[in-house]
Amino acid sequence: MDGGNDILAVGTGSIFILSNDGISIGNLVDIQATSGGNVTIDANETNPTGTGSITFGAGSAVLAEGNVIVDATTGAGMTGGPITMDATAAILGSTTAAAQNVFVTATAASPCPRSTRT
Repeated sequence: MDGGNDILAVGTGSIFILSNDGISIGNLVDIQATSGGNVTIDANETNPTGTGSITFGAGSAVLAEGNVIVDATTGAGMTGGPITMDATAAILGSTTAAAQNVFVTATAASPCPRSTRT
């Protein structure tokens, strides 16, 4: 996904991005559920030995008033991959309200250098 291809939830709808492998959110992509919906980004969803990562490109953003879940583990064996964010990427609430909860889960050795809640 690259800039200009934003993902928007209608009304209070939620957004689910699920993959059996890795997920790459491109530069300048906004994922918006700003009317109360949740955003779930889940790599290795049905792959118990998956090592796929989640990567957020420059200027990308997750904007939500509900819960935000970013998960790169498999759940089964708690294997998985890293979550990496460009220094200009962000996980935020909307312009009117903060995200209710932000959950970020990766393997123990995985860097997640920046997660922002406002």
